[in-house]
Amino acid sequence: LQVEFKSIEEVNLEQILRWRNDDGIRRFMYDDQIISPEAHRRWFDSLKVSQNKKFWLMHVGDRPAGLVNLVAIDHFHKTCEWAFYIGEAWALKVGLGRIAEFHTLDHVFLTLGLEKLNCAVLDFNKAVVNMHKSFGFQEEGFRRSQIVKPESRCGVHLLGLTRADWLDQRAQVYEKKLKPLGGYTFRFADGSPVHGVGA
Repeated sequence: LQVEFKSIEEVNLEQILRWRNDDGIRRFMYDDQIISPEAHRRWFDSLKVSQNKKFWLMHVGDRPAGLVNLVAIDHFHKTCEWAFYIGEAWALKVGLGRIAEFHTLDHVFLTLGLEKLNCAVLDFNKAVVNMHKSFGFQEEGFRRSQIVKPESRCGVHLLGLTRADWLDQRAQVYEKKLKPLGGYTFRFADGSPVHGVGA
């Protein structure tokens, strides 16, 4: 299994828009309105000039499979927020979510040198809440009736992970979450370091 995080290119825009407008993906997003091609283009153009965001297109082999993002990167307070989604059903079966989470956390804490990573997960997305907690995230709050969804208003779980907690738990997380995958290779296309388990 070969996994690579690559930058988003022009050629990827059509596929990413299809993912972002897919019913099974956008129902888990804060804003679940259909995105127009024009709005999608503005989003892509904004990434080129942003100083506080990072977006990666996840590839399994040579096949694009989903998106990872870091936003609100604050180098003074050493914090940021993150999210990801897997866009292709076949990629759900290969452990891509676990691989993406582990190496994103490493990038945040060991490469960028940040001290705190936050995320927000909709109340009904229990699987992702539990997944983040299995990587060491703690629930730091719950915003009741926070956003509008077609069915009803929805609450949001606020989760956070500190650098100290990640360093304390990462070896055990690797043994429990990644080692059972039976081996894989991972790299950042831009040459960002990939840290060993003993890092």
